[in-house]
Amino acid sequence: MLLTFGMVAALLRAARTDKGDVVDAAIVDGAASVMGFIYGFLANGGWENARAANRLDCGAPFYGVYECSDGKRISLAPLEPQFFALLV
Repeated sequence: MLLTFGMVAALLRAARTDKGDVVDAAIVDGAASVMGFIYGFLANGGWENARAANRLDCGAPFYGVYECSDGKRISLAPLEPQFFALLV
């Protein structure tokens, strides 16, 4: 997300000024921003520090990685009711 935002900003600048730009996007910065909501849940008692104990870490029976007949895997996460209905 952060890299995409930086690229769009650089492209807009290039289109307006005919000058290039450098985009510095570290994965650790993006990971830290994504963790914010999890730490919020944890602070309010809405997250357990156990594997597969939460809705967003494969704790829901319809959220996970499943092996296909060809040996490859697919990740499914129909969290919203309309997507779960489509899956079913």
